[in-house]
Amino acid sequence: MTDPAPGKNPIGALLAGVEQYLSELTAEQFATVVARVRPPDEKPAAPDDQAADAPAPKDDGPAYPAGWAPKGGAK
Repeated sequence: MTDPAPGKNPIGALLAGVEQYLSELTAEQFATVVARVRPPDEKPAAPDDQAADAPAPKDDGPAYPAGWAPKGGAK
């Protein structure tokens, strides 16, 4: 393999080509490419409206026993 000519950036050319290719895909083609390259165990984030419907977590009381509180109050 030979070194690129001075002033040439082969990575930049590759990225430009990939960006051009992706910009020309339809939404369906793009989704197919993403599904093919993304790991299968990834789950999409829950939409905000579903997160608001989730029940509030149960209050388990204080995070530490009362005896662990600092002496003398806050300064």
